[in-house]
Amino acid sequence: MRKMLNPVFSHNHIKNLFPVFVPIAMRVRDIVEKEVRSGAQYVDLTNWTSRAALEYIGQGGLGYSFNALDEKETRNKYSEAIKTLTYVLCLCTPRNQPLMNAKAFTFPTDVRSFTCP
Repeated sequence: MRKMLNPVFSHNHIKNLFPVFVPIAMRVRDIVEKEVRSGAQYVDLTNWTSRAALEYIGQGGLGYSFNALDEKETRNKYSEAIKTLTYVLCLCTPRNQPLMNAKAFTFPTDVRSFTCP
């Protein structure tokens, strides 16, 4: 699996995705700046970075925009579906068992052994 994914994370491939990523980052910056200038006491960065990640994956990997950064939508159906799937996978994983096959992925030990409470 790692051999299959290595070309996707090569320097040249990431360099070619730069024009896709920059407008998304600028859009997130503009949204956060707008919220701060409007006098918001609290800006939910987790929400916006999560939406940006979905948009990065959509545009960079799939060539499709999920419109995850639409300010009018308080909830994004694709993001909610991924959160639900993650929750269900956590429920299906026996306690103290890794969610990921440690042989297939190279993550720090604390990430490999993550299970939902």
